[in-house]
Amino acid sequence: MMNKNVQSFLDSEINQNQEGFSTDDLGMPENSVSSIRYAAADELKIIPIAHENIYVHVPFCAHLCHYCAFEKSLNLSQIDPWLDQIVKDANDFIEKKLEENPDWKIETLYFGGGTPSVLNQEQLRRLSKPFLKVLSFREDYEARNEPSNKEQKQNPSGSATYEWTIEVNPETVDQADLNFYRQSGINRLSIGIQSFDDDVLKRINRKHSSDQALKVIEQARKAGFENISCDLIFALPGQDFESVKHDVKTFIDLGIEHISIYSLQIEENSVFGKQNLKPVDSDLEADEFEWIMAALKEAGYEHYEISSFAKNRKYSRHNLSVWMAQNYAGIGFGACGRNSNGYYHHDNSLFTYLKEGPKIEYDGSDFYFTDLMLGLRTQFGVDIQQWNQNYSSLFGCLLPDLIFRMNEENRSFFEIVIIDKKERLCLNEKGREILNTILFDLLEVMESSLDANRSENGSK
Repeated sequence: MMNKNVQSFLDSEINQNQEGFSTDDLGMPENSVSSIRYAAADELKIIPIAHENIYVHVPFCAHLCHYCAFEKSLNLSQIDPWLDQIVKDANDFIEKKLEENPDWKIETLYFGGGTPSVLNQEQLRRLSKPFLKVLSFREDYEARNEPSNKEQKQNPSGSATYEWTIEVNPETVDQADLNFYRQSGINRLSIGIQSFDDDVLKRINRKHSSDQALKVIEQARKAGFENISCDLIFALPGQDFESVKHDVKTFIDLGIEHISIYSLQIEENSVFGKQNLKPVDSDLEADEFEWIMAALKEAGYEHYEISSFAKNRKYSRHNLSVWMAQNYAGIGFGACGRNSNGYYHHDNSLFTYLKEGPKIEYDGSDFYFTDLMLGLRTQFGVDIQQWNQNYSSLFGCLLPDLIFRMNEENRSFFEIVIIDKKERLCLNEKGREILNTILFDLLEVMESSLDANRSENGSK
């Protein structure tokens, strides 16, 4: 139930765009957050977030990118044995869900990797088959496969309410593949471009060229894709500021709906990590990201998550379900997921997965912090009421009170945003830029609170 002072605030005649209301109006501790803001529906509104989501990990790549440390194999001869196992896992999972609820459907399906586009069409058909019967509201797929429906053929985005994403690399798809994806029901592409600079692509061991990337985007449009995302990386070795600007300007000129753009993180198990590559100067990296944010916002992109920008609210619905602490199933070696027991990952090698099947390991009992960390990455933040309900037995206090105990400087980046008549704890954009610093402060406060509660309970 909403704080009665919040409800009074919502029902009042106060200008909805005014900022900086006193936290006293909401019954919060003084100076617990920097401001209270009401987000009008046309300014900031959470799209419906799916409650049934599946991530499928395809752990195969045609080659090794020097920055990558994900679970993967370059041995493509293992794809068919892997398909035997993962299709069995998918069928077992889906059958169990349908036994519990015959009407069970999934709303987001994400094929990630690795490089899912190394699968040929028959292999992708095999992988997809278990999921087709449980995709939510399949008017789109069914209409486009009905020859008499010319209108739907001309508008392949149809009326689908599900989101089905596949990650592709430009060098592993052609027009026939993209046509097949779209006709299969896939309605979102995530294209791993990383850079439009051929020299940079060579340094990171990408095998495609800038021209190939541009061609794949053109082919995707021709296939009927109206929801495309591109991955770019900045702060790469040998990449100067002008190259970063070129990449972003090229992306903007293409009019693509979504971009995920990350600074290079040198992972220990990557080629760059093993080469002891040093990251670029942190001040340069910060300057580049400031420019990236300004350029994308000026071009009409909404900065809805630290590394994600979208036009016309074409967010990644699957990723939002993860960031906003919804459950999602992780299927296959290398996959991660979340259920009522917490966050988990598949803890085995590809060899043991093929031999023994899945082995699930949970990441510990601290998912109260993971929920906060993920939610604060987004402009939508964390549902205060829901978080308090989930974790009040651990902390015995309200979430804003935890914020109140933080370092004053970091506390100043928080605000209460009221979206769809619900209180949400958010970071402003400046706060999201220094999320790691803020989280370190917040974790200390939370651990201190947990220690105090344990001590108090132990003394009773």
